[in-house]
Amino acid sequence: MGFGDIMNKAKNLAQQNPDKARAAIDKVEDTIDEKTGSKYGDHIRKGGDTVEGHLGISEQEAAEAGQQQEQAADTQQETTSEGQAGTKQADNK
Repeated sequence: MGFGDIMNKAKNLAQQNPDKARAAIDKVEDTIDEKTGSKYGDHIRKGGDTVEGHLGISEQEAAEAGQQQEQAADTQQETTSEGQAGTKQADNK
């Protein structure tokens, strides 16, 4: 597996989970910024934006994907709660 294959795999994973990819990039940016004493924050953020561009994601896409995942989790939790309530009612009969 060559570097090109690794990059293609990284792009695919990032595009499937842009919120997680953005969170990872943010964590790396914060770690580097901390290690450099915040001297190069603008350069570090610009580098993170460049990585996003190469992965084919944007901050907006990551935020939207994160919101969609939260909504899906909330819906699933509500469905699970309703299912458990229905089971309890059936047990009481």
